[in-house]
Amino acid sequence: MTAGQELPDVRIAPPGPRSRDLAARLAAVESPAFDARRAAREQSSGTEQAPIVYAEGRGANVVDVDGNRYVDLVAGFGALILGHRPEGVARAIAGSTLPTAGTPGYMAPEQSDPQEGKMDARTDVFALGRILQDLMPPAPPRPLAAIARRAAAPDPPDRFPNVQQLAGDVNRFLDGLPVTAYRETVVERCLRFWRRNQVLLLLLSAYLAVKLLLFFFAPALK
Repeated sequence: MTAGQELPDVRIAPPGPRSRDLAARLAAVESPAFDARRAAREQSSGTEQAPIVYAEGRGANVVDVDGNRYVDLVAGFGALILGHRPEGVARAIAGSTLPTAGTPGYMAPEQSDPQEGKMDARTDVFALGRILQDLMPPAPPRPLAAIARRAAAPDPPDRFPNVQQLAGDVNRFLDGLPVTAYRETVVERCLRFWRRNQVLLLLLSAYLAVKLLLFFFAPALK
């Protein structure tokens, strides 16, 4: 059985935990208009839309971020006729000498000039890195700046190999965890540990302070 023509393989009841987590993160920042449109579609169809986030599509199959594989029956005409990521179309695009459409400043070097190399998943990583740089404040945290800098590196080998690894580093930064794009100093590691465990450390400090007070002043109170 060739890739893209496989039967469904659902190992985690959809929506899986990663789909739910990404959908919740998206709902926190997306426009209320999207939620209103989603609610209108659910009301008109009489069904609830499960927040399934797709990671890859090939042939008739789509794979979500939790590793479940489905047969896509709701795609547009192009995907239904040719399948997701048809090899013939991919080869034609890769070998085309026509100017590539895109937004200047967000196009990877290999996208604007085919002689720079072959386009792959790292081409999308470059565009996302440039968008991330535009969204950052004037003085961003060093780990976040390092993530954006690696994603938007001019040379493809210096970038994240795919969007999933870029998203993983961003999620680790948001969760207060170390990221692969930045090597922390000892001081930065201690500060991150303090921020993640501030309540616990404050309680521990209060407990030790009380113990010390009792140790020094308890004899005088007897």
